Amino acid sequence: MDNLSLITCLCLILHQVHGYYKNDELNQQEIQTILDAHNHHMSLVSPSASDMHKMEWSDEAARNALAALRKCETDRKISQPFQARCGENLFMSSVDTDWWNIVKKWGSEKADFVSGETNRDEFQMVSHYSQLVWTATTKVGRGGVRCERMGSSGHVVRCEEDNKELTSSSVAGRKRQRVAEGTCGSGGGR
Repeated sequence: MDNLSLITCLCLILHQVHGYYKNDELNQQEIQTILDAHNHHMSLVSPSASDMHKMEWSDEAARNALAALRKCETDRKISQPFQARCGENLFMSSVDTDWWNIVKKWGSEKADFVSGETNRDEFQMVSHYSQLVWTATTKVGRGGVRCERMGSSGHVVRCEEDNKELTSSSVAGRKRQRVAEGTCGSGGGR
């Protein structure tokens, strides 16, 4: 199994400014906020899941995210260089938004989520949430670039999950089980 198959989520951010690329390194506090936000929302899954694990940071995912972002694209073909079947989350805003609130926005789709079979249109309403709480997700990384080619001002955040099992019906229809000790059941929160 190659390293890319071990990476299950890449969080990426694009800053639109004036036409140059620059690696936007995260400090330890920002990394911890990203991990805490993901773990918090994973811990709120209802019914809870016994096979959900706490997120870990991946430097490799962050490097891969940065490499993909240098194309300054927000469409779904960005995951193709990784030769993996990926699901994605996007977030766009014209105002500076912190990591906790970006993940919170994806988590807010929980209100519309119904466990069981879901058609494609219904899944579109909860696809960000489904990606956020997908049980196979174990790692998160983030890369950033500055790019003037973006059509709107502000920030674009992207998460990619490397998961061969990911389909709209398997995510939306997957039954959850009680959270076991050592998993994400007591995830960090604010």
